[in-house]
Amino acid sequence: MPTIDPPPNWEKDALSQFLQLAYNNQLVTAGRKPAPFYRLTAIDGLFLRIAQHIINPRNPTATNLFYRAHSAFRAACATAMAGQVTETFVLTRSCLEYAAYALHIQENPGYDLVWWARNQSAKHKKAAITSFALGRLRETIEKHDKRLAAVFDELYERTIDFGAHPNQSGVASSLSIDEGPERVAIVQAYLHADGLQMDHALKTTAQVGICALRITQFMMPDKFMLLGVQDGIRHAENGL
Repeated sequence: MPTIDPPPNWEKDALSQFLQLAYNNQLVTAGRKPAPFYRLTAIDGLFLRIAQHIINPRNPTATNLFYRAHSAFRAACATAMAGQVTETFVLTRSCLEYAAYALHIQENPGYDLVWWARNQSAKHKKAAITSFALGRLRETIEKHDKRLAAVFDELYERTIDFGAHPNQSGVASSLSIDEGPERVAIVQAYLHADGLQMDHALKTTAQVGICALRITQFMMPDKFMLLGVQDGIRHAENGL
């Protein structure tokens, strides 16, 4: 890939400085944390192997949601490696929901129409909210694998606690207090350096990626098996 020169005045403003620092952090994380990074690349490769071999899907809407789950996983990798810890949990929640929606739609004929019609009227919106309630998503997963449904629950609640909702754990995990002789400074980190918070974000991202793959494998089990993705999942989750 050719090197792209930055535009004029790049890093002359706070936003471009932040974006450059986030990118630099991603490179540093890949270099200093090869094991977590290569696990993420392995999980991404499994998503990609399926994504590149979908032909004549049983339900196009469900398949599109599979692609969005993969995209959300990649975005979570980017923020976790940049040190945007709290924001990573917003994206990991999205990955889980896209995967669960995909399976739920494929397993329930007509739910794709309910999903597409959500904003047509208040009645349609209520029907969509009811049809895609978290409990119903969990029930669909549980029909295939009760343990996976429990893992989905645990990971989903973790994402809610640590950033997907403005809850205390998400704020506290990026909070530090600097007490001086004359003042007390309360600091919120936008970018974390290496430490427990980043490790937690990287591990959760990997776990969510594995969970999303395991959920969506029930949409196309033959393809997952023939492409070696089932074996790849077992290898990628080893020690996780």
